Amino acid sequence: MRVSDEELVSDGELWMAPGWEDHVAGLRNRGEIRKELKFYVPKMGMNGGGNAVAIPLNAPHPAAVVVFVNWLTSAETQSMFNKDFGTAPMNAPADDSFAILS
Repeated sequence: MRVSDEELVSDGELWMAPGWEDHVAGLRNRGEIRKELKFYVPKMGMNGGGNAVAIPLNAPHPAAVVVFVNWLTSAETQSMFNKDFGTAPMNAPADDSFAILS
């Protein structure tokens, strides 16, 4: 069984490790890591999550991709991801009340 870096931090084996905010939130919610652990984004510019989207140049249905990206990045969908996964929304009007990062 592979142990995540976050679990090693929680157990005191590491004092710092990289992680995605939604992964850390999921581990917290399942009680797999301590709630006291802090999550921060370093000033060096490291991002705090994997929220990125792109349209491949050779997409067979580029219009469908645009519709999907519009749905994915909407405030409503970003709010749902925040509530369900703890992901910090990338859409400013979205609800971020469940995020561990503002």
